[in-house]
Amino acid sequence: MQLITEYPVWMLSLNVLAGLLYAWFSYLAFPQLIFGKRLTYLLFLFRFLVITLISFLLLNPFVLALKKETEKPIVIIAHDNSSSLLFNNDSVYYRTDYLDKIDQLKSELKQKFQVNFYTFGEQLNHEGKINFSDQLTDFTPVFGQLTENHKRKNVAVMLLFSDGLYNTGVNPAFAIDGVSFPVYTIGIGDTVIRPDVFIFDVRYNKKVLNQSDFPVEVTVNATKSSGNTVNVNLFMDDQLVGKQSLAINAERFSSSLRFLIKNAPEGLHKLKVEVGGLTDESIKSNNDRMFYVDVIKKMQRVLILAASPHPDLGAFASAYKGLFETEIIFERDKPLADYKPDLLILHQLPSTSPLSVMAGELLADMPGLPVCFISGPQTNLNLFNTLQSNLKVVSPQQLQQIDAAPLFEQSFGLFTLENDLVERINKFPPLTTTFAEYQQSSSLVRLFNQRIRGVVTSAPLIAFGIQDKRKQAFIAGTGIWRWRQHDFLVNGSHQAIHTLLVKIANYLMVVADERPLRVYTANEFLIYEQIQIEAELYNESMELVNEPELNLLITNQADDTDYEFVFSRVSNTYRLNIGRLPEGVYNYQANATIDSQLRKAKGSFRVLEGSAEGSATTADHGLLNLIAEKTNGKLMNPDDLSELADNLLNNPDFKPVVKYSKAFEPLIGFYWILMIILAFLAVEWILRKLNGSY
Repeated sequence: MQLITEYPVWMLSLNVLAGLLYAWFSYLAFPQLIFGKRLTYLLFLFRFLVITLISFLLLNPFVLALKKETEKPIVIIAHDNSSSLLFNNDSVYYRTDYLDKIDQLKSELKQKFQVNFYTFGEQLNHEGKINFSDQLTDFTPVFGQLTENHKRKNVAVMLLFSDGLYNTGVNPAFAIDGVSFPVYTIGIGDTVIRPDVFIFDVRYNKKVLNQSDFPVEVTVNATKSSGNTVNVNLFMDDQLVGKQSLAINAERFSSSLRFLIKNAPEGLHKLKVEVGGLTDESIKSNNDRMFYVDVIKKMQRVLILAASPHPDLGAFASAYKGLFETEIIFERDKPLADYKPDLLILHQLPSTSPLSVMAGELLADMPGLPVCFISGPQTNLNLFNTLQSNLKVVSPQQLQQIDAAPLFEQSFGLFTLENDLVERINKFPPLTTTFAEYQQSSSLVRLFNQRIRGVVTSAPLIAFGIQDKRKQAFIAGTGIWRWRQHDFLVNGSHQAIHTLLVKIANYLMVVADERPLRVYTANEFLIYEQIQIEAELYNESMELVNEPELNLLITNQADDTDYEFVFSRVSNTYRLNIGRLPEGVYNYQANATIDSQLRKAKGSFRVLEGSAEGSATTADHGLLNLIAEKTNGKLMNPDDLSELADNLLNNPDFKPVVKYSKAFEPLIGFYWILMIILAFLAVEWILRKLNGSY
C-alpha cells in the first residue's frame, strides 16, 4: 500500500503547522487553570492530531493498493429458442419437464462456475426466457458476439442446446472458426424423418406492371413421401389462378414449379400457395405460404450506363430487383427518345466509351434527371469535372489507385440510416478509388468519408449534391460488389448493402416532399417482425419540431379492428415500435395539431404469415457434432445432463483465476479515518466535561 497526493511533499509540513497553531491557541496561548499541566498537554495532543489529520485530508490523498480478484471459471449456456423445436411429438415435454432440467443444470453448475445464460433465435438475449417463440434461427451472434464479449475471460466451456437447424445468418460450421474454448453441443429436437411435404421457397416480384404477365416460382420439398402425388394450388384474392400436380419420386425430394399470372388488375393483391395430398402428414403448418404483389401502372426505371462489364453492376441489379425496372447497357441499342429513365447511373463514365456521348445527351435533354456518378480507373476525370460542379477531382499527372474504406459522416441528414446499419457498413472492405485532391462545393453532403490506411480524411467516398435542380450522387470508387460479398459473409444476408443502395436511389428519385407531416415505414413485415414507424413534423417555416403529441390509428382492413398508439419523441423527430401484428393489410393515419392546424398523414402496410422455422423440422445433429469436433467439445444427449454437470464440476482443469490490479482509492473514503477523528474528538470532549469545561 502506498500513499499518494498530487501536492508536493513539503505541504505536509503546513498540515503539521496548522495542527500546532490551532492546538496552541486552544490550550497553550491562554492557559486554562482548571486543567492540570498533564491534562492540558494531553488535550493539546488530541486537538493537534485532529486538525493535522483533517487538513491532510484536504490535500485529497490517494492510497495505491493491489486489489485481489478471484474470477470463477465461466460456463456459457446458449439455448435455441426457435419454434422448430416444438414441431415434434415431444413438444409437451419441452414445455414442462425439460425446462426443469435446464434450471437444475444451472443450479448445479453455479456451485463452481459463473453461469452466463443466453437464448438465441431471432436475436441473442442475455437471461432470456425459453418459450420456443422465435421464428428464425441465427447462430451468428452465438459464435460472434458471445466470443467477442468473453474475450480474455476465464471461459471453461460453452454448452450449446439446439436442434442444429438454422435459416438465416452464416453457416455455423464456418462461424465456429473464431471460438477458442470447447463447445459441448446438446442435441435436442426430433431426428426421426417423418412424411412431410412443404413449401420451401417462393420467388416473386413485389411490384409488377399491370397489363403484363408475371411469374411466381414455388419450390416444394418432401421427405419420406415417395410414390405420392400432391397438388400445388395458387390463389389470388382467394380465387384459384393456378394448379399443378407434382409426383414425388424420392425419399428426399425437391422440385420447383412456375406459375404465370396474366392480366392482373392494378392494386395490391394477396396471393397464397398451398400444397397438399398426404394423408399421413404430421405437420401441416408448413403447407402454405402467403405473400402480396403490388400491381402498378408504372415502375420507376433505373438506367445504368457502363464503360465496360463490371461485377458492381450485378450488385446494383440485385438490390433493385423487383423494386425498380433496371436496365444495364454497354452500347446504345435504340433511339435516345426511347430511354426514359427516372435515375441515371454512370459507371466509370465519362470515359473513352461511346456511351459518354449518350450520357451527355440524356443529361442535356432531361434537366431534372437525377444522376449517380461511380468513378473508377476508366473515368476521364477532366470530362467528369465538366459535367458537374459539386465535386472536382484534381488528379496528379500519373493516376494512382488506392484503397479507401468507408467511415460514416455523423452530420449527414438527407435520409436515415439505422445505427446497426452504419456499424455494418463502417466495417465493409475498401473501395478502389483515385488518389487525388477533391474540391468540394459548399452544398456537397458527405455520407461516407474515405479512410485510407486507417487515416480519416475529408475526401468523400459517397456524397450528394444538387446542381440546377438536378440531384446528384457520387461514389468515388469501384468495388461495391465486395461490399455485397462481405455483407453476406459476415451478416448472412445482403440486407445492409441492398438497403444502402435502395436508399440512395430513393433519395435521388423522390420528388421534394413539402408535406408538413411525414410518416416512414416499410411496406411489408413478416408476422414475427417488430413494426417500426418513424415520423417528422414541420411547422409553417418548414422547421423540424416534435413538441405536439403525435397520434397513430392503425386499422386492419379485414375486420376493421383499430389500434391506437402515441409516438415517442426522439431528438427532434418521432419514433414508434408497435410490436407485432396479425397477418393482414393495415391502413394507418397519423395526426398532430400544430399552430391550431390539424396535420394528417395516411398510408398502409401489410403483415405476412409464414415462418422459416417450418421449412425444415428434422433435427440436424450432424452439424452439432461437427461444431463439437472442431472446438474439442462433445455431442451429448439431453438425458445426460446430470453426467455432464458432474464431469464439469469434477474437472481439475477448470480453476478460478486470481488477478491483481492496482487501484487508486481516496483516503477520505476509508471509514476508519472518520472513526479515528471522531474518537479523538469524543475523548477530548469527555475529558473537558469531566474537568468542568464545556
